[in-house]
Amino acid sequence: MMNFMIRNDSAYEVKQYTYQKIRMLADEDDKIKVRVQNILRKNPMLNNYHGLSPRGLSLALKRRFMANPFSNGSLVTVQEMKSGIVKRGTVDVILDKHGFSKELFSLGIFSGGLQSFISSEETEDTEEEEAATAGMELTVLETQIRPFVFFSGQGELMGHVWSGTASEMTPAFQALLMLQDHLEHLRLGSGFIAELNVKGATSLDLSGKIEISLWNRNAQSLVQKSAGVATTGSISVDTEFVKSQAEFSTSIETKLDLQTDIDFSSNVHLCMRLTQPDALFRHNIFKVEKIPGSQHKLRISKYKKYPVPGTTYSINRKNNEMCSAIFS
Repeated sequence: MMNFMIRNDSAYEVKQYTYQKIRMLADEDDKIKVRVQNILRKNPMLNNYHGLSPRGLSLALKRRFMANPFSNGSLVTVQEMKSGIVKRGTVDVILDKHGFSKELFSLGIFSGGLQSFISSEETEDTEEEEAATAGMELTVLETQIRPFVFFSGQGELMGHVWSGTASEMTPAFQALLMLQDHLEHLRLGSGFIAELNVKGATSLDLSGKIEISLWNRNAQSLVQKSAGVATTGSISVDTEFVKSQAEFSTSIETKLDLQTDIDFSSNVHLCMRLTQPDALFRHNIFKVEKIPGSQHKLRISKYKKYPVPGTTYSINRKNNEMCSAIFS
């Protein structure tokens, strides 16, 4: 696979994709990293600027968005480009815990036959002309949703362009999921029975918009993933002489924005920005105590807020150069 990168092949995007994929795997596994370094040392044809800087915009990277002693969260994105356009791309949200990985959400985008609208590169005559098409694939908790096709054919595409379809935020997927529903009775050392009740739910929303200008020959798109997680729980002891209960609630709403800017007025420039806006984690605690047959009633409340700073994820140097060329 490493030797494929120094072959004289016109499929330079495949070379770039292979190079990015090897780098991503090497960053995650020390054994693969050592093996790649040994191959580079033994092959001077590969261990140089020409071999390690292939042409193309395809990318594969992994970035952490959450790290704590209990679990880790990662974003894995793979983008296969063709003539400056995403041919097939995926963005996966993965949760890691004690060496076990679970894919929570996966967004896939596919397109074809759009080179004539954006790219100025000449294609070979032997290559069959592909119909203009684009769509989206979703997988939630390893359950694949039916693919959604944006358009099929140039006529349908131009109809969307002239009518301004999806120029405002348009929801593509929304769901409410129950994460936890637990009820348990615990016998305490004093002989009393405590009731533990915990419920948790999450709300998912995937929305996006796109604006295309054939006059200025540019386009802007935004894909936004939003997730709200809320958990409520209580533990209570109910006896003949006292009723005591402790309650808690936690909530957080996070977002992940993928912004894409394309300028195809001359040479194609593609700028992708992956950001996670600021979030606020809320933790509320309530203590309630009553004595039957008396007016004694106690309620103590405690409210806590923990700000979660936003993050802008670095993609690669080539993408930074493209962004500088567009916004300069």
